[in-house]
Amino acid sequence: MLLYSDTVPKAGFNLGSFNFIQKSPTNALATNYLSAITNDEHTVQLNLNKPLAGPIPSSPANFQLTVNGNAIAITNTVLNTANPRIITFTVGYTFQSSDIIKISYTGTEILAQDGTVLSTFTQKEVQNTIALVHPVPGKVQAEGFFFQSGISLENTADMGGGQNIGYLDAGDYLDYYINVAQSGLYNVTYRTAALNESGQVKMQLIDANGNATTLHTVSFPSTGGWQTWTTTTTTASLYAGQQHIRVTIIEPLFNMNWFDFTYLTATQEPASLEGLSVYPNPGYSLFTLQATLTEKQNLDMQVVDILGQPIISKPLKDISSLQETLDLSAFPAGQYFVILRAENGTLFTRKLLKLGRL
Repeated sequence: MLLYSDTVPKAGFNLGSFNFIQKSPTNALATNYLSAITNDEHTVQLNLNKPLAGPIPSSPANFQLTVNGNAIAITNTVLNTANPRIITFTVGYTFQSSDIIKISYTGTEILAQDGTVLSTFTQKEVQNTIALVHPVPGKVQAEGFFFQSGISLENTADMGGGQNIGYLDAGDYLDYYINVAQSGLYNVTYRTAALNESGQVKMQLIDANGNATTLHTVSFPSTGGWQTWTTTTTTASLYAGQQHIRVTIIEPLFNMNWFDFTYLTATQEPASLEGLSVYPNPGYSLFTLQATLTEKQNLDMQVVDILGQPIISKPLKDISSLQETLDLSAFPAGQYFVILRAENGTLFTRKLLKLGRL
């Protein structure tokens, strides 16, 4: 049993004890629906005000479940023997976080242990606890977390409306599920605002055992207002499939509206850059990056590791051809990415594989 209390604002109280006094036998009270909730993507738990007498009729036992107004099949109906106030339904459907789920009962055969008949009910809401899984590439709204610690929400004046996170402290964090369409390197763009202070977050990948791997750490500038917004871009290397990521606040005093994942592919390369290559590839320590530009321009070059952490950064000023030696002798064998950013902000990448010495 759980005891909840709603106190009057600006008031409080002490509780010393409470007594149960029988007013009438239980059969004077109807057997009724209390609540319903999803247990996982395929089951619903129904909670009743009285323990039921088993067994209950075979599925669907005069229960109906609908998702977004459409009936779904109930494949199994089980009375919880340890707590017979609970019925669990298994369905032939995979619940999504956005689904509106309703439950109804139209039968007369289910009895409570005191002999009263379960009252019928129609289109009662099932609390949908399925976590939102964000597709990547794509935008993740900051309020779309499945768990958070220390975070507050407020309405945003940014384009598109909705809510932003704010009132942050160092160590606060947000957890999200993402579904990555393709392994590779991604741009991650954050939408932030801050009155006077700069901010910083760390994005981590959380495995099934709760272990964290840092994908990147990124700092945000002040913007002169809590609703004056700007974007900051960094990179992260992601594997295909569903992932659990965590965004941890390192330096607070900023608001965040969203962050966006963009896959870096060859189709994003500027037309003014020709013949981009890295050789030898695979190689051991020294690599050559070369390309020809159709017009002089400035480029920013980075080499990042598989976690998206930069290991080499260099501005290339007013160049028409590119012939750079990349020295990776101080770094372990593995996969790396070379990233070039053109003056117009367009990005292009090449994979680089460093071999271990025999």
